[in-house]
Amino acid sequence: MYSKGVVCLGLNNVMKFMKEFYDEFGKLKTISIGSGDGVLEDDIKKRFEVDMVKIEPDGGDYADIKEYIGTSKDDDCLMFINWPYPTGSSNTYENYDIIAIQALHPKYVIAIVDSTGGAGSKSFLNMIANSGLDIELYLDEVVPCSTNYVVIRSIRKKYIHDNIMGNNQMDIVLLVRKDYAENLKVSHEILPSERISDNCNIM
Repeated sequence: MYSKGVVCLGLNNVMKFMKEFYDEFGKLKTISIGSGDGVLEDDIKKRFEVDMVKIEPDGGDYADIKEYIGTSKDDDCLMFINWPYPTGSSNTYENYDIIAIQALHPKYVIAIVDSTGGAGSKSFLNMIANSGLDIELYLDEVVPCSTNYVVIRSIRKKYIHDNIMGNNQMDIVLLVRKDYAENLKVSHEILPSERISDNCNIM
């Protein structure tokens, strides 16, 4: 099963985004953080023939981040974060996205988030905002913070609600560590928005 972010952005757009990354930067080891059932990761591995490491917060069926970091200091990789827990989700692992980045400090990060706050911890979304992506958190504010990353590529699709609950912005973003981001082409694509009726909740 694909995440709501993948469904809303479109699987073809997500795969195109991944292909462009591998074409430009090579078929790097890809470390998926919070892999769930691993369906998308398996698709990526098969289509692009990359080494895929699947990690769950509590170990689960895949590698545990603490165990992995304890045996690997290889930062020459792509970290893939698909639809992470939001802040306030009452989930033990709601900051798992930013913790994983701080632990491994990978050269590249691709993340699929709802940049209004629906998917992604507040700390991670603040990091993305301070790395160069224009976002607006629902019922919250972006807080300035230091970051070692730059957003060089993104695709966004906005869902407009016909009620007062606010909108959703689905983003897939590529963050590159600053020491590797010089002279890289920046590209931000915005897909046509969709309007959502009061009785339809994409979350």
